Amino acid sequence: MINKNTSDEFTTRYLDLARSGRDAWWVYGLGAILIILVCWLGFGGIATGILIFMFSSMGMKLSDLSNLLMNSGESLIDKNVAFLIANAAFPFFFIGILGVVRFLHKRPLISLVTGASRIRWERVWRAFGLWFLLAGMLSLLEYSLWSETFSIQFDLVNFGLLLLLALILTPIQTSAEELFFRGYFIQALSLATRNKVWLSVLSGVIFALPHFANPEVSGGFWLAMAYYFAFGFFLAWLTLKDGGLEAALGMHAANNLYGGVVVNFEGSALPTYALIFTTHFDPMYNLLSGVAAMGIFYALLYYPAVKIKPER
Repeated sequence: MINKNTSDEFTTRYLDLARSGRDAWWVYGLGAILIILVCWLGFGGIATGILIFMFSSMGMKLSDLSNLLMNSGESLIDKNVAFLIANAAFPFFFIGILGVVRFLHKRPLISLVTGASRIRWERVWRAFGLWFLLAGMLSLLEYSLWSETFSIQFDLVNFGLLLLLALILTPIQTSAEELFFRGYFIQALSLATRNKVWLSVLSGVIFALPHFANPEVSGGFWLAMAYYFAFGFFLAWLTLKDGGLEAALGMHAANNLYGGVVVNFEGSALPTYALIFTTHFDPMYNLLSGVAAMGIFYALLYYPAVKIKPER
């Protein structure tokens, strides 16, 4: 259990790292532009375009890709191809963040991840395991309520390729998002305020915005956006309480791997050859069950008889 004084110490040490290198506002502003526009959308967009061109030259229709990614109609495109294309920009996003911190801010790369002397990998794995387990329990609950909507769609070849792609690309995707939304963004804002609530709220808002066009939103806009906000807020709160991204990194990776590989649903932002498929998606259930799971996760992460000692 982390007491308030220890938590405040963790938070202070992590946010202090925002000033450990070049910390002017214009540097953070330029860094954000380089990360988002140049690396993520620029180089990442070029990589995505190259893959689309390569697969289109092999007979893939661009309309099929659009239909599959946006769930707007039938598509003949292989879901693993779409998964690869959809994740193509994230390695550039990831590298861009690290490059900006190292060369523009002239800070050690670890300063974006944690205020501890080393990355606390045990924290990453603990959070990963807890959230993966909770996601499974929520799926069992959902199955008990709407069993007729679930089906197994196991295909050894397609699933094997999906698993390989997901184990490589999903951690890159989720880590890039955490490094930016909970790392770079929060540390930049801490130059103006160190209020945990405000930093978490702003992180939740900025995290929800890129999900604005996700297909899930069409089923209940405010409920879906509330979930994305709650998820982003919670990850930010974990980061500030821990004084590092480790718990957020583990939880986010578990969330996306579970949704992509174990149970996927009709109307998902990215259809995959997951083990289990369900036609059921209720935005209200998703929001309420997700918030409840976050509460249980928080209690299990912080209140067992395991104390986290600050590292100096």
